[in-house]
Amino acid sequence: MIKEKKLTSIRLSKNLYAHLQNKAKEENRSVNNYIETLLFESSEYFEPNE
Repeated sequence: MIKEKKLTSIRLSKNLYAHLQNKAKEENRSVNNYIETLLFESSEYFEPNE
C-alpha cells in the first residue's frame, strides 16, 4: 500500500538549514527524512509500519 504524503514548505534561516543538512548527512539521511524524523519524535506521533 502506498502511503500518501502531503507536500508542504517551510521557511528556515540559512544557518538553521545548514545545521539540519549537516546533521542529516551525519546520519546518512536526506534533509527531508531528518526533519520528518525530528517531527515524529518531538510530537510523539507514531505511524505503524505495514
